Amino acid sequence: MNDVPMHTPFKASRRFDRSFHAAALLLFIGLICMALVGCGGDDEDASSTDASTTDTSTVADADDATTTSAESDAAGASADATTTVETGDAAANDGSTTTQSKLDQGSSTTAASTASTAADGADGSGCTPGEGPLGDGRWFGFVEGADDEEIQFDVACWFSGTAAAQAAAEDGEESPPPNDYYVRNDTTLTRPVPVAAGATVTWLPQPGNPTAETIAYADWDADRDDREFNPGAWVTVEDGAVTYIEEQYTP
Repeated sequence: MNDVPMHTPFKASRRFDRSFHAAALLLFIGLICMALVGCGGDDEDASSTDASTTDTSTVADADDATTTSAESDAAGASADATTTVETGDAAANDGSTTTQSKLDQGSSTTAASTASTAADGADGSGCTPGEGPLGDGRWFGFVEGADDEEIQFDVACWFSGTAAAQAAAEDGEESPPPNDYYVRNDTTLTRPVPVAAGATVTWLPQPGNPTAETIAYADWDADRDDREFNPGAWVTVEDGAVTYIEEQYTP
């Protein structure tokens, strides 16, 4: 009779233990893998969050930089505008000062030191005042008559320097003229000009003597009828009335 191998209970138990251990090991490995995968996901999420935060911070910084740059540009533009206005203001003030200086020179009481040239080339306010009452300015001419209230004034042209040489040449006279001045008086028209209260006159008491004296208009008017000569004079008109007369000395 053949012997039939028999599996003993001990051997079966050993096979079961090996299977259980293998299954447990696989389960343990699976749990470890799941744990590792979970941690990796958390790390990726954290990295993603950090990256998002970084991007947001970068955008915010860029916006802040843009705003700061814009504000700086605006401030710079404002400063430039202010400088331009101030510069414009300073230029305007300089022009006014220059104009006033010229006006002051034109209305000065010293003929020799204040020769300003008019559009017609003559000194002072020129010699072409137009028709009607004599306007404000400083005019050269001859006082043909005077009383307490007004003068009768014949406007003439006083040229000096280059203008004197040109005017003399135009009139067929010696050019350049002697003593660097030339007088042209080609009209006999006289204009009545009121005399302001308090008007004064710088006059030449003696012919040929450049020494001048300043006196009240009334005193000058009282003495002028007895004089043997009638020099030309610079007449200052303000608000339509004579305020000052300065007789012109000529060698």
